Amino acid sequence: MESSPRQANSGKKAPAIRDLYPTLTDQELKEAEKNFHRYVEIALEIHDEQLCGAANPGIDTCPHSPTIKERSNFSLKN
Repeated sequence: MESSPRQANSGKKAPAIRDLYPTLTDQELKEAEKNFHRYVEIALEIHDEQLCGAANPGIDTCPHSPTIKERSNFSLKN
């Protein structure tokens, strides 16, 4: 029986970015954290889009999603 990642890591704390990259400056750590959070946001958006499409095959009921170019422009402005 396979276990989910959540089950496999139960009781273990995920490493912090500083633990993974101890030589980064404070500014670099802030940027890495910001990039990681943006990456997770985009991954969740993609996941949600796939779920929406699977729930309604052949019917586009999902709200318009930004293109990668629009996402990049947004992240560069913030």
